[in-house]
Amino acid sequence: MANDKSKVVDDVFEYIKKKGPILPVNVSKIVGDTLLAGAVLAGLRERNLIKVSHGKIGSSPLYYVDGQEQKLEMLYGYMSTIQKKAFDLIKAKKVLREKDLEPAMRVAMRMVQDFAIPVNVRTKDSTELFYKWYMLSDKETKELIGSILEGASLAMVSGEQKKSERELHETKVAVQESEGKPKSDEIEKLRRELEELKQQIAKKPFEKPVDKKISDFPSASLDDEIKKDSFLASVVTFCKRNKIEIVEWKIVKRNSEIDMTIKLPSAVGTVEYYCKAKNKKKINDGDLSMAFIQGQNMKLPTLLISPGQLTKKAENILLKDLKGMTFRKI
Repeated sequence: MANDKSKVVDDVFEYIKKKGPILPVNVSKIVGDTLLAGAVLAGLRERNLIKVSHGKIGSSPLYYVDGQEQKLEMLYGYMSTIQKKAFDLIKAKKVLREKDLEPAMRVAMRMVQDFAIPVNVRTKDSTELFYKWYMLSDKETKELIGSILEGASLAMVSGEQKKSERELHETKVAVQESEGKPKSDEIEKLRRELEELKQQIAKKPFEKPVDKKISDFPSASLDDEIKKDSFLASVVTFCKRNKIEIVEWKIVKRNSEIDMTIKLPSAVGTVEYYCKAKNKKKINDGDLSMAFIQGQNMKLPTLLISPGQLTKKAENILLKDLKGMTFRKI
């Protein structure tokens, strides 16, 4: 029995090395069970034998080993429009200075972490954040950053990043020394975990999680919450006045911020929107950018409503860069 479990772990690890990056569903076909596949992948990842992508295909990340990074570009076809713009920009420029980016693109860079690697650069006078293309070497990165900083002396290029790379290298060497297989103590731990999981599966059937556009909706009714939140009350009044249907809602911060999906009437029928409501006197470019990115993630146009006014910079960005986004004053 123990040998069978060990073989499952080895088979999955070998499969990822040959076929990666892979999705969890691919592993499920090997081990014959979704939860069991998740346990094996989690165990291998915990021991730094495999890596997992930030980007997802549907709701699932990709699992891979060192040397398969370039294949992660398959994620491009599943990105939102703003993510594709960020990907294209970092791939073309190779190195980007964070403070030179528009707010929307700064946020977008954090959404393509597989490809835009943050690099903290310390010069004589300050520390700045840059992003580098994930396949760029340290030498090329330092040269490009140096040219951007016009020859400034670089005391450190991403000390944390170098530390991480050293740890990854040590892990890779350890894997190679063990002939590409997990160590015996790691296998033994995984065996115990798999045995416990099998017992759990036998007792309780697997229930597939339900995806939601805005998670963790409050159980209280909208009418109940209106009594406790004056800002929510004003938002609901605005929606009723403009014949807007609230489909889903979530109070992010009481009397301050609300996330919603809504339906707006139009000449061609109702249109679904992601709506951010913010109770601020001034709505800045960062507020717009964050709402826009969230709408992009949900693949919906974005409406931001507020009792406040847009700053001048926010007005310019809304007109030039945030296509498909609308601002309305309550």
